[in-house]
Amino acid sequence: MNQVEVFEGVVVRELVNPALQDTGKYIIGDKGLSGGLLKQPPLKFISLYKNLQLAGGWEIYTGVNMQGREKIFIHGEMFDPAAQYSVTYIALPEEFTAPCPDVQAELTVNLKTTVDSLVDELANVATKADVGINGIAMHLAEYATNAIKHDGSVPMISSLNFLGDQKGLNVKNGDSLSYCNIDFPELTTQDGIFRLFRMTNTTGNKRFTLQKGDGTFNVSFEILNGAINVLNGLYIKITAGSGSPEGLIVGAVGSIYLRTDGGAGTTLYVKQSGSGNTGWIAK
Repeated sequence: MNQVEVFEGVVVRELVNPALQDTGKYIIGDKGLSGGLLKQPPLKFISLYKNLQLAGGWEIYTGVNMQGREKIFIHGEMFDPAAQYSVTYIALPEEFTAPCPDVQAELTVNLKTTVDSLVDELANVATKADVGINGIAMHLAEYATNAIKHDGSVPMISSLNFLGDQKGLNVKNGDSLSYCNIDFPELTTQDGIFRLFRMTNTTGNKRFTLQKGDGTFNVSFEILNGAINVLNGLYIKITAGSGSPEGLIVGAVGSIYLRTDGGAGTTLYVKQSGSGNTGWIAK
């Protein structure tokens, strides 16, 4: 017996031309831009392809002028204008005005001709026959295989959240020694780079923070705009620059400043008094 499964709401490998924003990002799903819109408002993006291959570097986010519930973007330096892009996504349910009550199908005598015709049509639109739930599962499995892994082997991602106050990646491993590794298994001679902000020109502070893990939001260690800002839970600054820090660098008593153009007795400064930008003493 032959079976045909029919699913609603999944759009597979729809061709799209990402729209350029004035920030230098290329975006899909933003109604405020000229271009980059899909045929149906997206509820959730599943995968994005560049020239028929899964493409990396794209980020999902929410904001104003959304065509659906999500938008995706990539920074300009990672975008290839000569490539062909397509996306697989789940459309908003309300875009489908009625459910599919039944399907009529006809089996031709020459089954080979039918199959050949279908293969040709699918090839012309660069679409795989993965419309159903099995196709979605395949994409998610492929993502999980290449995602951040626990202990270098088994993916342990419990959630990837882009909404609310606690945006980010949650790693679940129970009450045991845990790792969150970012691995570059194919690198042999080249550098592996982990970027928090890439090459984006942002004006806000850049923070790398470790919390105490005591059930509060208390910070144990923090790097703020390249300088150590919190050490062992104390607001102690360790930074560097040219010229004297006196009257310029704000820090607490005990902070350290390394002067790159200093000489004997003026290369190391220690904050010995005050809470503002004065009280620095050369050592």
